[in-house]
Amino acid sequence: MYYGFIMTHIRHIYTQTRLTSQTLIHT
Repeated sequence: MYYGFIMTHIRHIYTQTRLTSQTLIHT
């Protein structure tokens, strides 16, 4: 039952990390 919640949470963290990484690389 928590699988969907966990996946969504991981996806959110992944997006945050990806955006941060792109910003750091761009800078």
